[in-house]
Amino acid sequence: MQPFWWVFLKEVVDNARDRRSTLAALVYPLLGPLLFAALLHFTTSALSGGSGKDAAGLVIQPLPVAGAEHAPQLMTFLRTKGIRVLDPPADIETAVKQGRWPIILRVSDGFDAKLAAGENAQLIVYNDASRLSGEIAAAHLGRLLGDYREREAERRLQRRGVPLTELTPFTVDNVIYAARRNVADLFVYLVPPFIMFTVFIGGVYLAIDATSGERERGSLEPLMTLPVPRWQIMLGKYLAAFVFTVFALLVQLAAFYLAFQSVPADSFSAGTGFFVSTALHLIITALPLMAFTVGIQMIIATLTRSFKEAQTWLGLLPIGPAIPGLAMVFLPVGGKLWMMLVPVLSQVVLMGEIVRGTPVSLSFQLTAAGTTLAAAAVLLAIAGKLYERDEIIFGGI
Repeated sequence: MQPFWWVFLKEVVDNARDRRSTLAALVYPLLGPLLFAALLHFTTSALSGGSGKDAAGLVIQPLPVAGAEHAPQLMTFLRTKGIRVLDPPADIETAVKQGRWPIILRVSDGFDAKLAAGENAQLIVYNDASRLSGEIAAAHLGRLLGDYREREAERRLQRRGVPLTELTPFTVDNVIYAARRNVADLFVYLVPPFIMFTVFIGGVYLAIDATSGERERGSLEPLMTLPVPRWQIMLGKYLAAFVFTVFALLVQLAAFYLAFQSVPADSFSAGTGFFVSTALHLIITALPLMAFTVGIQMIIATLTRSFKEAQTWLGLLPIGPAIPGLAMVFLPVGGKLWMMLVPVLSQVVLMGEIVRGTPVSLSFQLTAAGTTLAAAAVLLAIAGKLYERDEIIFGGI
């Protein structure tokens, strides 16, 4: 075995025994999936308060209605759409403000009679806009009431002998192309920023401990006096940090998969949004990036004088890559060739296309991987040169 393999095994074993490194490789990657699982289940509960479903398959909340006796036809229409009409609470405003009901409908007196007479009738919707459940329920109820209003308007026109086509000179049909088919799948778009964070933090404690940590413990100087090329010592530490980073990403992607699968498919269809193939594609895309980030970590850990200083700088490192990842969640951009020539940016763009279900060009994938690996090789060479300097024993340039 080459000496760097012995260094690699030593670092892996030592850091596997270190609770701090183990927690860093497990806790941070699991934060995102745990947050996602909580959000998914919360959104599911916001959407699935009842047993009925509308035509789109979305589970509907039970709907308290005050004055339901004034609009029997409207109540029949709502029931056909899967809404379970309930008696209202005594104090409607208090019930909504305190969150006991996300939405309540009030029907004005003589609602059906006014419609039959061609007069305007009134409906009042009470909801708490500060709650997600209230906003979702209000938006869906608004669509249903809009459909009922159009149906009543068409009936008035027919009674007057005016065909509906006179008021609709043209129609608009929306042809929507989307790989994601439901609300739950939109959460998948938030996965890349969490992946970027894990890639930059997964093996960071090993990289710090293998250089700055050993320097403070006094074990780095004896290691550097061994009759072994220093670049092999550096390579062994680099490979150990790389393996811990890969392990952290695998843990996170497995947790993401379980988080999406944990939501009932009949109410949210979340399992359709994050496939095993998606996770594998993300891993392949992230491998060159992990080689790049570990190179940066090794250089910073070599140049800093203490464990605390290295921890400070490397703790700030994930912020930069996470920002474009978050921006592309809300403002997605198509991949361009010039983007594939920029390390980190190319992986952010490709991951965004992967989770959106957009076909990824093989040439773009290879270009991004080649460019990032070339940059990682340069960083590795710089780290090797730094290890050749005697100043590594004391830290600093």
